[in-house]
Amino acid sequence: MALARKNRLRSTGEIGPVIRRGRAVSNELALMRYTPRHDGGDSRFAFVVSRKAIKKSSTRNIVRRRSAEWVRKHLIFFGGGHDIVLVFKKASGELKRSVFYSLLADLFEKANLFR
Repeated sequence: MALARKNRLRSTGEIGPVIRRGRAVSNELALMRYTPRHDGGDSRFAFVVSRKAIKKSSTRNIVRRRSAEWVRKHLIFFGGGHDIVLVFKKASGELKRSVFYSLLADLFEKANLFR
């Protein structure tokens, strides 16, 4: 099941400012850029998996679905509203699910986005 519409960054106009001006944390899974929302709304997410990083579209879709599912299950643990963009690296398509989820949790802990 996908993220609710209110929890998605949907257009380039919404994603671009987060990538340009957002704070960054990274690990071997992904680069995460995030900015606080000034309107106090819910956190919104975008998942970017480039063709350059992962060639097969099915693998890119798996990475996006895994990350969206993990975020959906953990939405209640996110403090205040943030706009968050996750740009996945090449290694993300080769990781087992448990390792993928633990590295994703590590990113959010590094950014101090959990309540």
